[in-house]
Amino acid sequence: MLSISSACARYFDVFFKERNIRRVEVWILRVAVLAFLLHLLLIFLGNHSTLFQNVQHSYLKAIYTPFSFILFYEVFLLVIIIPQSISEFIGKQFEVITLITLRSFFHDIADFSYTSPVQLSDPRYMSLLYDLLAALAMLGLTIVYYRLYQHNRKAEGGVELQDFINIKKMVSLG
Repeated sequence: MLSISSACARYFDVFFKERNIRRVEVWILRVAVLAFLLHLLLIFLGNHSTLFQNVQHSYLKAIYTPFSFILFYEVFLLVIIIPQSISEFIGKQFEVITLITLRSFFHDIADFSYTSPVQLSDPRYMSLLYDLLAALAMLGLTIVYYRLYQHNRKAEGGVELQDFINIKKMVSLG
């Protein structure tokens, strides 16, 4: 069993070298930008021609597309980080949840009608407001977590392991 785990570890090291991860990142970013531009083009054609009449949407709907690719990349990084550091893994989970809530916000805002007056009793408005608040809360918690994590890594003997675990529990509870 030890030889199998050693072989897997070697394959992991070969496949997930920094250079290979960077290549995947550049590829994902290029595909995300291209998909965004294609989505914008489809929305433009849907709004201004009879060829794509079923694609009439708000231009904000196109933001959802690159977020999906970036979310895929973040999950890819989440898997790669597992052997490196549990603390970085937890931070990456915060990032993924933040991206999911931001993506949901942009999806909902694209469906929102700007012609009718805003009413707090409208469930679509409340959903949009909850998505925005959740995204901002998760973004804030992610920033706090990474600042605490960086402070703990730089401190030499200043913060004990149990204190750092307690801080992570506090952030998770928040």
